[in-house]
Amino acid sequence: MLQRRDFIKQIALGSLCLGFPSLLSARSMTNKTVILLELSGGNDGLNTVIPYADPLYYTLRKNIAIPKKKIIPINDHLGFHPSLGGFSKIFQSGDMAILQGVGYPDPNRSHFRSIEIWESASDTDTYLDSGWITDTFLHNRASHPIDGIIMGKHSQGPLFGQGIKTVDINDPDRFIRRSKHLKNPHANPTQHNHALTHLLNVQREINTSRELFSKKLIPSEKFSDEGFTKDRFSKELYQAARVIVSDLGIPVIKVSLGGFDTHSYQLNHQAKLLEQLDIGLSQLRKTLKQHGKWEDTLILTYGEFGRRVAENASRGTDHGKANVHFALGGKVKGGIYGKHPRLDDLDNGDLRYSMDFRSIDKTIVEDWWGYKTTDRLRAFKKVAYLR
Repeated sequence: MLQRRDFIKQIALGSLCLGFPSLLSARSMTNKTVILLELSGGNDGLNTVIPYADPLYYTLRKNIAIPKKKIIPINDHLGFHPSLGGFSKIFQSGDMAILQGVGYPDPNRSHFRSIEIWESASDTDTYLDSGWITDTFLHNRASHPIDGIIMGKHSQGPLFGQGIKTVDINDPDRFIRRSKHLKNPHANPTQHNHALTHLLNVQREINTSRELFSKKLIPSEKFSDEGFTKDRFSKELYQAARVIVSDLGIPVIKVSLGGFDTHSYQLNHQAKLLEQLDIGLSQLRKTLKQHGKWEDTLILTYGEFGRRVAENASRGTDHGKANVHFALGGKVKGGIYGKHPRLDDLDNGDLRYSMDFRSIDKTIVEDWWGYKTTDRLRAFKKVAYLR
């Protein structure tokens, strides 16, 4: 049987994952958008929000610790990496929550399994067939023309699973141009021809998506990319801003910034990545504020794990456990949440987690979208990082 993704690759459109509108009511989602930002590879949180007042930080990281004179102070104990000057300004404005000690019990050190746990909101030994956002949308019978956009050629994140409509897209304009070659299918296959039914439904969904983009997406020549740099990550943030400002009614946009698996020579490599992150999100905030959309946008970073506390022999860090993440937006209640893990109380050489990542997700479900929590998130206590 020809698979959905194979079919769409053949027509060079990216991918559109088939939903099941008959299972959903006509209820529409709020206009509030979540941008899920995956820091792929496992960013080193200890060199991102730095406990510069703790002498153990410099003892355990003799070669990769950030010098005190370069750190951007947050308070008397913590500071931002020197590449995060924009983050510092956003934090000072009250639009950023620093989420400390984020993790989960009995963590897995595999990139593939750990990110699967984060994206499904499962326990370590539980395997689920859908992401936590897919589960939320289906449970609440939410209906949108498109449930989510995956910017670039990356995983679907918490939007994986059956019953949800997502589009993998690099360039919306190219998507519109290429999908014009598809005509609306008129065939009515028998109920026994499941493969043909599947492909025709995918084709209809592509046409529906093209019509939405064609009618509502602001032309690129009328939406300035000034301030966005030319790297892939920044270009994807530009397109995300364009989608949000165009009021397409798409509740989730996923973007990724990869390369954080810094096993060797971490200092320069992480500095460049954090600079990309800082410049991109600072410009995205500026653009959304200019168009009156910052209040309706929530940006949340996530990744599979943090890094080990002690540096390795290659002046890098290996896979660890707890990490720091960020929530940004006009409705974010700025501040520091959770406890910064103590360096004199490690979990077998790793930072101890104190905030379960599913508590952060539950806050989005209930306090951002106003939806009912599903079974997989019900047991967790929310983190009050939203106004």
